[in-house]
Amino acid sequence: MMPKILKSKITFLLSLLTISTVCFCLNIEDAKNAFLAKKYSVSYSLCSQLIEENIDLKQAFLLRGKSQFYLHKYSEAIKDLSEAAKDSSLAAEVLEYAGHAYFRLGQLDDALRFFDRSLLNNPNNAKVLHSRAYIFASKEQYQSAINDYSKSYQLDPYNSQLLFDRGYVYLVSGQHNKAVVDLLAYVQQDSTDYQGFFNLAVCYYETNDVEKSIYYYSKSLLLKNDFVDAYFNRALAYEKGKEYQKAIEDYTKFLALEPNDFEIYFSRASVYETIGKKVAALEDYNKTLTLEPNFTAAIFNRALLLKSMGKNLEAIEDYKKLIKLDANDMEAYNNIGLVYFGISNITKACHYWKIASDAAYPDSRKYHTLYCK
Repeated sequence: MMPKILKSKITFLLSLLTISTVCFCLNIEDAKNAFLAKKYSVSYSLCSQLIEENIDLKQAFLLRGKSQFYLHKYSEAIKDLSEAAKDSSLAAEVLEYAGHAYFRLGQLDDALRFFDRSLLNNPNNAKVLHSRAYIFASKEQYQSAINDYSKSYQLDPYNSQLLFDRGYVYLVSGQHNKAVVDLLAYVQQDSTDYQGFFNLAVCYYETNDVEKSIYYYSKSLLLKNDFVDAYFNRALAYEKGKEYQKAIEDYTKFLALEPNDFEIYFSRASVYETIGKKVAALEDYNKTLTLEPNFTAAIFNRALLLKSMGKNLEAIEDYKKLIKLDANDMEAYNNIGLVYFGISNITKACHYWKIASDAAYPDSRKYHTLYCK
């Protein structure tokens, strides 16, 4: 280990010596050349020395700000860019990089303000249009996002990411046919991106083309076989196409990757019920409620299942849990009344029906009128 440590120290000392030597004839061109060579740490150091020596201050602040942006020091970049902005001739670059820095910090309103100003200076900046479109999309201003993505794509037609991003906006805004066009073009250009095939599958699912939906979810999973969202969505597509066993298999694959997702046990239980596998369904509802004891949909479904299996006392306990969790769940009052009625406990059946009847629940009013005096 010692030789490696010593070598590291020697390298560091040599680096310092090199920088020190450069400083004797330092000028902004050295920093620019380092920046263009993507040596952002070197560019940053050189600009810092220029600023310290009061040489080409505005250019140095601009270049150091840009270097810090690429070093992911976004707040520091903004400070330097603000200094550079005092020179109006640098406004276009300052606005663009400051906008992107705010964007990376997640301060989208500030980013949007700078992007707007940047585009006043240069309305044909494809990169800024692309980023502004993303902000519009995040604010659900979908038409504005589409407009910016479209203009950016006209300016930069080889940027396939724009097709993906615009396709996504078409998808979430319900324009599925347009989304399909963009996403098909995208996956033709980039056949290795599992997300493109995934979003394309979602489009086809939403337009009820189950066969194509399953096909593209499968393509997505070939590229990323641990993509749990694709297993879940493909399971839904299989359910829609009444291929219930395949849906169960996908839910099972999902659970092999994420065994504590209570909603997937719930979904698989529902499919088991659909094909009449009541014991398997009950096991999954039990697992769901072990993981999430107050999941009312699972308690309700399990209560119905237990009643259908003749386990009336257990069903009653589930309905009591529902009522405890939500005293205004009149369907639970109605159903517990039905279970009591089924085991000939008319007094308790009428008690629960009376509560639901007073709350204007139609079935309970009918039962209370028929069977309770």
